[in-house]
Amino acid sequence: MTAGEVLGSYRVEGELGRGHLTVAWRATHLSTSRAAVVKRPREGAGAALVDPVRREARALGRLNHGNVPQLYEFVDGPAPWLARELVDGATARDLLRGAHGGVSVGAALSIGCALASALAHAHARGVHHGGGELSDVWLTREGVVKLSGFSRATGPALAELGEVPAQAERRSARCLSPEELLGEAPSQGSDVFVVGAWLFELLAGTHPFGGGEDDPSPPRARGGDAPRLGDLVEVPSLVERVIARAIAPELEERFPSATALYDALSQAARELSIEPDEEPVRRAMVVAGLSVLRPGAASAERASGRSPGLGRAAFGQLFVLAAMILGVSAIRATAPPSELEDSPEVLPLVPERAANLRVVARPWATVYVNGQLVDVTPFARPVPVRAGEHRLTFRHPSAPDERRVVRVTEGETALVEVEMRVPPRPPPAASSAPPAPPSP
Repeated sequence: MTAGEVLGSYRVEGELGRGHLTVAWRATHLSTSRAAVVKRPREGAGAALVDPVRREARALGRLNHGNVPQLYEFVDGPAPWLARELVDGATARDLLRGAHGGVSVGAALSIGCALASALAHAHARGVHHGGGELSDVWLTREGVVKLSGFSRATGPALAELGEVPAQAERRSARCLSPEELLGEAPSQGSDVFVVGAWLFELLAGTHPFGGGEDDPSPPRARGGDAPRLGDLVEVPSLVERVIARAIAPELEERFPSATALYDALSQAARELSIEPDEEPVRRAMVVAGLSVLRPGAASAERASGRSPGLGRAAFGQLFVLAAMILGVSAIRATAPPSELEDSPEVLPLVPERAANLRVVARPWATVYVNGQLVDVTPFARPVPVRAGEHRLTFRHPSAPDERRVVRVTEGETALVEVEMRVPPRPPPAASSAPPAPPSP
């Protein structure tokens, strides 16, 4: 196909990429001007080449979830093709590359909750995702998570399609759950395992079982030998426990369903005072140098006829400039007269008269600036703010809140360090039972 060619109700505009068996194009619907992805098998389509397109269409056709791309049209036949939602954004792999070592806890929990919710929806409709790489997780410029990669989907709803053809199996061994490495069919528990591995990699910057995206060899034995997440990066222990259970080597040791994984991730977010929504994802995208939009901005762009790509370079330059400015600011350690959450301020991603806050809290804390949740420490990025006075709250579930008021001038960066008054752990209680008599 070439640019300008019409396929059904869509005009092809340009190639987006080529997979092992398929080709994807950016296209526009002739009547509505809606942007879409059109996917077809590569030339010389045989049964194996046709299967991924048909399988993805059948899977997406059963799903209707905000974290899964929407299927617009599917035409079956010797050379089937589908049209689905075009995600204008970046992948979680792009996010991790720009994060230089791992994303924030808030972003990881937000992405994890979205993925678990999408999988719970799919499992309830008889579709198993089948695993993949972080490049299958897409992020819109408004911070919405979209789970793609259903061309290897299986499950009761797709039983008529049979097994995924061997020619279509191009997954790295690290994408496979332990039971799949042993030749068993993927299941709901396999999807839970893959999401746990994705979250581990997003936080630690490295896959729990090593290997690369293009490495076909099996990773090291998965008999529980994944490193402790806490040994690689500082994360709250409850987050570490959730991920460790998700990637447990034995199926019965994992969460029994994607719904249970979602509940555990949501509970962790609540205990850390994190709202697992698009805002932490947008902030992580800014840190990674990816283009973002405020909620509703994409609709405004479409209504005004502007190209989504306009202004991306200027945005990146402004953010880099703000992040590189260093300075010193006086910090007033008195608490404000009122609760910070009474009048939350929306922190601008690129504020006018830009200044920055750098935050350090030991052992860790959830940080609020002017009543708005920022993230859970530790995070290396500066927080962009307007020049002026700002109120900070630090929260830890086992310590009283710490509050600071900071005044920072244009072009300066204020460093705020706090020690959370976490009580020491009590020593283990000594046993009151008398010692056992010595054996004769």
